[in-house]
Amino acid sequence: MASSTTAVNVFCGSGSGNDPAFIKAAEQMGRALARAGRELVYGGGQSGLMGAVAASTLAAGGKVHGVIPTAFLPSNYKDRILASGEKETTTVSMHDRKAIMSRESCAFVGLPGGFGTLEECAEMTTWTQLGIHRKPVVLLNVRGFYAPLRAFINGAISSGFIAEQNRSFMLFVDEDSEDPSFDWGEAALAAINKWEADGAGGGKSLPLEWPAEKREQLQ
Repeated sequence: MASSTTAVNVFCGSGSGNDPAFIKAAEQMGRALARAGRELVYGGGQSGLMGAVAASTLAAGGKVHGVIPTAFLPSNYKDRILASGEKETTTVSMHDRKAIMSRESCAFVGLPGGFGTLEECAEMTTWTQLGIHRKPVVLLNVRGFYAPLRAFINGAISSGFIAEQNRSFMLFVDEDSEDPSFDWGEAALAAINKWEADGAGGGKSLPLEWPAEKREQLQ
């Protein structure tokens, strides 16, 4: 199922990583969303790459929707004042969090991160493969961060576990080192637009029938 929203969900680490390029990419992603008039949907954290992408979106005049489980809320949560353009939704479980993120977004972008980022990107890709939704997952290969995952997918395709035509369900964006004006955020949005224009990037979801109430929850 496609989505009527233009909001983009960004999955990323709650830490900053050990390379300034990671924070720079997060900030470029946030500014690109604001310039395009697309709302940011993200995990609601205030630190690391999460905090950077949210802060840069708001600073550029964009809108932000944080979706965070109550278990992750800081002790001073009640004292936090939301900024102009900022919205926050709390959930009781990780599943509810991802269901809301899917419903509120038309696409997913993965910046560098850890286990959580990997799991979220993989699950959203699987939902497209299963026909639960029809939305791209775009991974920003900053400093080659996602090269091992790309190698895994290539291996799964050559071993017959992923159809070649479904390679596009998870897209990888590489930096153009010859372009001094290269911008990770603009590159991510261009990849999303192309995927949609190409009809799910040419991929084919499984012909499964999902209950109407299930679709309503996720869309």
